[in-house]
Amino acid sequence: MKERIARETRLRDLLAEQMRPLAMLVIVLVAGVPPLFFAAFRLGEVAETGQGLAAEVAGLLQREVLVQPDLWRYDTQKVTQQIDVLRQHWRAAAVLVVDARGPVLQVPAAMELPDSPNVFWVSRVAPGPLGAVVHVALPLRPLGRTTLAIALLFSMVGAALAFALWRVPLQAMDGAEARIRALLEQLLASKNELAALNASLERRVEDRSAQLRDALDSIRVQEQRVRELMTQSVRVQEAERRAIARDLHDSVGQTLTALRLQVQLLERKSQLGDHAQSLLDLVDVVLDETRRSVQRLAPPMLSELGLAEALRQKCADLQERSGLGLTWTVATLPPLDSALEAGCYRIAQEALANALRHGHAKALALSLTVSEEQLRLVVQDDGCGFDVQGAPQTRGLGGMRERAELLGGVLQVTSAPGEGTRVGLTLPIGGEIGAKSALVPKETKP
Repeated sequence: MKERIARETRLRDLLAEQMRPLAMLVIVLVAGVPPLFFAAFRLGEVAETGQGLAAEVAGLLQREVLVQPDLWRYDTQKVTQQIDVLRQHWRAAAVLVVDARGPVLQVPAAMELPDSPNVFWVSRVAPGPLGAVVHVALPLRPLGRTTLAIALLFSMVGAALAFALWRVPLQAMDGAEARIRALLEQLLASKNELAALNASLERRVEDRSAQLRDALDSIRVQEQRVRELMTQSVRVQEAERRAIARDLHDSVGQTLTALRLQVQLLERKSQLGDHAQSLLDLVDVVLDETRRSVQRLAPPMLSELGLAEALRQKCADLQERSGLGLTWTVATLPPLDSALEAGCYRIAQEALANALRHGHAKALALSLTVSEEQLRLVVQDDGCGFDVQGAPQTRGLGGMRERAELLGGVLQVTSAPGEGTRVGLTLPIGGEIGAKSALVPKETKP
């Protein structure tokens, strides 16, 4: 701030120095030009006055010469009185008439006529035979006094104008500097306030960021906990399904099998005939339904052979039963969580069933691979396809999405009318859900 004030002072002094010559020029012009113009104008009027007086004196002399050609020189008193009257009327200082022989008349006679700067001489040749020259002396002292008074007056005016011309820019500069200084002080204060607000805002942002990080960490912990609970729920569901399937197989299945044996014995020992065969058919139907229910609840191949081999067997059975052109690529998998295996198997099972039941596909391709701790399942068909955006949320498609989300995965369905359908499933296998393992993809074909 001190350096800025010193720089502003130097600028003010420089402006004052540059304004001084202009102020002096204003004083000279205002104090000198008007008096000079006035003196020149008045001197012209004085010259006209002298010419007028000289013309009247010359006319008077011409009339005297015409009346008294030779005698007027001896009776000059009357002519002198007349010339003096004209002189006083024109306010001249003196009148001198000179011819070839020398001075003829001098009015007033007692006045000395030196070559003084206080008089202005005007000459005129008198016409006629006299051949004299009339010299009129006009006083310049009044003109000088008036010119001096005007010069003094305009000198004061010029000094006032010069002072105003010199002072006004300095005052304007002082005012501008004062306003600039005030603005700079306000700017400095605003800068300090802004710095304080910025520091406060940074602290608040840091505090808020810390709160958001804590909240995000808490959400992540809760999300992980929810995912673990979901996975545990799927495990419990699958365990319950296996228990129900085991119960159906061990109790209901065995009971129905025993019942069928008893009916067969009854048929052999009695004469029931067609009625016994009807009972056997009904028992066979119940046994088939029980086996299918057991398969739906807990596929034996999944728990006994694992996900990879269960999918291979599923594809082979489906090709044998449907006669479709079905290809599959199933990688060798590491040990996986039972919930993840069950979810992946059921999604593959549903996708294959939808391709046959709704898509009317003639060719199917299934791929199961592992990369970067992710399990990826792809089911592609060449069926009729459908509009994914406009299709209603069916139970099959909605169930596949729910299973994928419960396991922390993503299900993507791509389809268009007449272009087939592609179902892609990505499931994480790291952490508690699956184990890491170096895998070599293996392609299996029927």
